[in-house]
Amino acid sequence: MRPAFVLALLTVAAPARADPPAFDLQLEACDDLDGAALAAKLELELLDVAPSLRELGAPPVVVRCSGASVHITIGDPATGKTVAREVPRPSAGAERSIALSVAELYIASWLELLTRPEEPETPEATPDPEPAAEVRAAARERASAALPVVAPPGVWGTIGLEGAAGLRDLEEPFASVVGGLRASLQPRGDWGLVLATRVERGEAERQRGSVVAWWGTVELGVAWRAIRAGAFRLGADLRAGVLYTRIEGRAADGVRADVHGALGARVALALRPAFVAGHFRGGLVLTLGVDLNAPTGLVSDEPPVTTGGFFATLGVDLAAIMGDLR
Repeated sequence: MRPAFVLALLTVAAPARADPPAFDLQLEACDDLDGAALAAKLELELLDVAPSLRELGAPPVVVRCSGASVHITIGDPATGKTVAREVPRPSAGAERSIALSVAELYIASWLELLTRPEEPETPEATPDPEPAAEVRAAARERASAALPVVAPPGVWGTIGLEGAAGLRDLEEPFASVVGGLRASLQPRGDWGLVLATRVERGEAERQRGSVVAWWGTVELGVAWRAIRAGAFRLGADLRAGVLYTRIEGRAADGVRADVHGALGARVALALRPAFVAGHFRGGLVLTLGVDLNAPTGLVSDEPPVTTGGFFATLGVDLAAIMGDLR
């Protein structure tokens, strides 16, 4: 165990002291962060210089969360200098990761001050106050160590199953059932590629019999994770692919029925509100799309059965998440 950690444990075991905080920490729009835990981890990271910070005046530290980013701003009462940095917003161990980022930024600002070439003094110039000797020494020592940096999100992906109910033919509506397999690969955090295959079956009733339709697709497109708030996710797919449609007439006695198939195309938009638990994601999926060049079932003296054009499906999906969970 490193000495700083031993000293931290001894401090907890000792009687409580009314020491003021080493940093004036403010959180903005960071409801998922524990301010007390973040302040404690920050003091632990800068344990060597915390007493000097109290003597000089607690530097104001503002942590503002905005979407997938965290903006950090630190003011130095000794020099009047303000530094800022933007880092990716972590999801696991957020307090620890942000405390490390704040400590790294603070030490880097002191290193810049210590290594800046001295300017010639002029009678009119007022020299900046020199940092305390112990602060300078602690800054050099801490900066020489390799502090971890919050890395940007890595490659991640999903693979899952979908089940849904559909609606076809707006003029003479009939229902369908859908099953599908979907896989995504997202190498740049919120954007990626998606591959989906779906099989759908529907049956339209007429007085002279019925028409059974089958649809099968292979679709490729882009996936976007639009919202990430706690365990909630909202994603969207925009896909296009190859469609094969097969219709089969099931006629009443004495009426002729045919079977016909055709190749076509599909364009679809899918919205996916879901919740994440560990390496699994479950939620709803709403798909709106258009099928092109799908056959039409003709029924003598009755309305035709349209298998192409606009369609909508609503169902559920369950997926396994692989790779970087951030």
